[in-house]
Amino acid sequence: MKKLLRTLVAVPVVAAIVLAVLIAWPLADKPEPLGAISEPFADVDYSTMPEAAFAEARDGVGIAYRRYDADNPRAAALLLHGSSANGRSMHPLASALAERGVTAYAIDIRGHGDTGARGDASHARQPAEDVEDFIAFMREEDPRLPISLVGFSSGGGLALNAAGQGNAPGIAKLILVSPMLGVNAAPSRADNPNAAERQWAYPDIPRIIGLSILNGFGLHFLDDLPVIVFAAGDSPELTPVYSHRLLLGMNPQDADALLRAVDAPVTLLAGDKDEVFAAHTYEETVHAVRPQADVTLLPGIGHVAMTLEPVALEAIAAAIPRNEELAAR
Repeated sequence: MKKLLRTLVAVPVVAAIVLAVLIAWPLADKPEPLGAISEPFADVDYSTMPEAAFAEARDGVGIAYRRYDADNPRAAALLLHGSSANGRSMHPLASALAERGVTAYAIDIRGHGDTGARGDASHARQPAEDVEDFIAFMREEDPRLPISLVGFSSGGGLALNAAGQGNAPGIAKLILVSPMLGVNAAPSRADNPNAAERQWAYPDIPRIIGLSILNGFGLHFLDDLPVIVFAAGDSPELTPVYSHRLLLGMNPQDADALLRAVDAPVTLLAGDKDEVFAAHTYEETVHAVRPQADVTLLPGIGHVAMTLEPVALEAIAAAIPRNEELAAR
């Protein structure tokens, strides 16, 4: 009996020690900047970029955004940038859309740029709730324009979270551009013949496991701990570290279920030379659960180039439904 009692006491103690070690596991040292991600933006002309404004989220925080007006608008689009970045990185795409009749809004996602505290959110659903709040703001600004939700890379993950969780009601289309579909999805796990020379993201796997265990018991008091570092260098524009709850908010946990739940047409666009995700797996991954989705790989285009190269910007613009197209259906 004494041996049994000692065992019953020892097991939770050992489990608690193991959990503490996992959570205390240190983040990776500051990685060297990854040129494949940051260098393509060096030649972008920001001289025509609109001034930032703010729309109020449900918690009172201002969502920073830039609006790109089309002369004869026939649609609107909400643009979600990639990991570590902010709305400025969407300037070439937003400008191209405005030239093609789409009023574009490029926001700083919660935890990035000038929206909230850098690298954090109050809870995992908050970035998606901000998407919902901003779509409501867009409808007040442009009530006659159909709204498409366009997310690039981790912004694509957030766009999928928002649309699949019901935080993007009434959108005309969900457009995923080189999206992050989750760490367990094939584009993140499969061999990538175009992989960059170094990683972009360095997750603290032991800490993520430990915090996920706590979350499984409904405990979130440590979710503000940092869990991932990006090879962002010293740029003041970039957010180098995410908390656990911000990472959960950005990255889909079950892409299959989210894709099934999206109540809008879905288009996925990527370059076949993507250095971050195994783009050749997108079609099979998406069509396995949503066969009617449009999946297109653009030849010779890399990851960041999907937001910079004219052929990619044209493809994204062409995917956005206009008023007259919707009226004809």
